[in-house]
Amino acid sequence: MNYEEVVMGRRSIIGCLPDPASKSLIKEVLGMTIRAPSSLNIQPWNFCVVSGEPLDRIREGNTERNLAAVPDSREFREHGAYEGAHRERQIGIAVQLFESIGFPDDSFPANAVVSQ
Repeated sequence: MNYEEVVMGRRSIIGCLPDPASKSLIKEVLGMTIRAPSSLNIQPWNFCVVSGEPLDRIREGNTERNLAAVPDSREFREHGAYEGAHRERQIGIAVQLFESIGFPDDSFPANAVVSQ
Protein backbone atom coordinates (compact mmCIF):
# COMPACT_ATOMS: atom_id res chain seq x y z
CA MET A 1 0.00 0.00 0.00
CA ASN A 2 1.37 3.43 -0.89
CA TYR A 3 0.79 6.81 0.73
CA GLU A 4 -1.89 7.87 -1.75
CA GLU A 5 -3.89 4.71 -1.08
CA VAL A 6 -3.70 5.35 2.65
CA VAL A 7 -4.80 8.98 2.36
CA MET A 8 -7.52 8.34 -0.22
CA GLY A 9 -8.81 5.32 1.70
CA ARG A 10 -9.19 7.30 4.92
CA ARG A 11 -12.65 7.85 6.30
CA SER A 12 -14.25 9.37 9.34
CA ILE A 13 -16.69 7.35 11.38
CA ILE A 14 -19.48 9.56 12.66
CA GLY A 15 -21.72 6.92 14.16
CA CYS A 16 -21.04 3.69 15.97
CA LEU A 17 -22.88 0.45 16.25
CA PRO A 18 -24.70 -0.09 19.55
CA ASP A 19 -22.92 -3.42 20.08
CA PRO A 20 -19.91 -3.28 22.42
CA ALA A 21 -16.53 -4.20 20.99
CA SER A 22 -15.10 -7.48 22.22
CA LYS A 23 -12.17 -7.45 24.63
CA SER A 24 -10.04 -9.24 22.06
CA LEU A 25 -10.77 -6.55 19.45
CA ILE A 26 -9.94 -3.78 21.95
CA LYS A 27 -6.65 -5.51 22.82
CA GLU A 28 -5.82 -5.88 19.12
CA VAL A 29 -6.54 -2.22 18.37
CA LEU A 30 -4.54 -0.99 21.38
CA GLY A 31 -1.69 -3.33 20.39
CA MET A 32 -1.49 -1.55 17.04
CA THR A 33 -2.11 1.90 18.52
CA ILE A 34 0.88 1.81 20.86
CA ARG A 35 3.11 1.55 17.81
CA ALA A 36 1.91 4.89 16.42
CA PRO A 37 4.63 7.49 15.97
CA SER A 38 4.92 10.29 18.48
CA SER A 39 6.98 13.45 18.73
CA LEU A 40 10.56 12.49 19.63
CA ASN A 41 9.31 8.91 20.13
CA ILE A 42 8.31 9.71 23.72
CA GLN A 43 4.95 7.92 23.39
CA PRO A 44 3.17 10.05 26.01
CA TRP A 45 -0.17 8.27 25.90
CA ASN A 46 -2.09 6.30 28.47
CA PHE A 47 -5.23 4.35 27.68
CA CYS A 48 -8.33 3.77 29.72
CA VAL A 49 -10.97 1.41 28.34
CA VAL A 50 -14.42 2.20 29.71
CA SER A 51 -17.62 0.21 29.35
CA GLY A 52 -20.91 -0.39 31.09
CA GLU A 53 -22.26 2.09 33.62
CA PRO A 54 -19.17 4.36 33.69
CA LEU A 55 -19.39 4.71 29.90
CA ASP A 56 -23.09 5.50 30.18
CA ARG A 57 -22.28 8.31 32.67
CA ILE A 58 -19.65 9.71 30.29
CA ARG A 59 -22.11 9.66 27.40
CA GLU A 60 -24.76 11.36 29.51
CA GLY A 61 -22.34 14.08 30.58
CA ASN A 62 -21.17 14.63 27.01
CA THR A 63 -24.77 14.90 25.82
CA GLU A 64 -25.60 17.41 28.55
CA ARG A 65 -22.56 19.54 27.69
CA ASN A 66 -23.35 19.42 23.96
CA LEU A 67 -26.99 20.44 24.53
CA ALA A 68 -25.83 23.26 26.85
CA ALA A 69 -23.38 24.44 24.13
CA VAL A 70 -20.38 24.09 26.45
CA PRO A 71 -17.29 24.74 24.29
CA ASP A 72 -15.29 21.69 23.28
CA SER A 73 -12.12 21.24 25.33
CA ARG A 74 -10.42 18.42 23.40
CA GLU A 75 -7.87 20.64 21.68
CA PHE A 76 -4.15 20.30 22.26
CA ARG A 77 -3.22 21.34 25.75
CA GLU A 78 0.08 22.52 27.15
CA HIS A 79 1.45 19.68 29.22
CA GLY A 80 4.58 21.32 30.55
CA ALA A 81 7.96 19.65 30.60
CA TYR A 82 8.20 15.92 30.11
CA GLU A 83 9.09 13.94 33.22
CA GLY A 84 10.10 10.41 34.12
CA ALA A 85 10.12 7.81 31.36
CA HIS A 86 8.85 10.31 28.80
CA ARG A 87 11.75 12.68 29.51
CA GLU A 88 14.22 9.78 29.39
CA ARG A 89 12.86 8.75 25.98
CA GLN A 90 13.05 12.34 24.74
CA ILE A 91 16.67 12.66 25.84
CA GLY A 92 17.57 9.19 24.57
CA ILE A 93 16.31 10.00 21.09
CA ALA A 94 18.20 13.31 21.12
CA VAL A 95 21.42 11.57 22.19
CA GLN A 96 21.03 8.98 19.40
CA LEU A 97 20.37 11.72 16.86
CA PHE A 98 23.36 13.81 17.91
CA GLU A 99 25.66 10.78 18.03
CA SER A 100 24.54 9.74 14.53
CA ILE A 101 25.64 13.11 13.15
CA GLY A 102 28.91 13.15 15.08
CA PHE A 103 27.95 15.71 17.72
CA PRO A 104 30.71 15.65 20.37
CA ASP A 105 29.76 13.84 23.63
CA ASP A 106 31.18 16.62 25.77
CA SER A 107 28.68 19.05 24.22
CA PHE A 108 25.68 17.37 25.87
CA PRO A 109 24.35 19.29 28.87
CA ALA A 110 25.15 17.52 32.15
CA ASN A 111 21.46 17.10 33.01
CA ALA A 112 20.77 15.45 29.66
CA VAL A 113 22.78 12.30 30.32
CA VAL A 114 20.61 9.19 30.25
CA SER A 115 21.92 5.74 31.05
CA GLN A 116 21.67 3.65 27.92
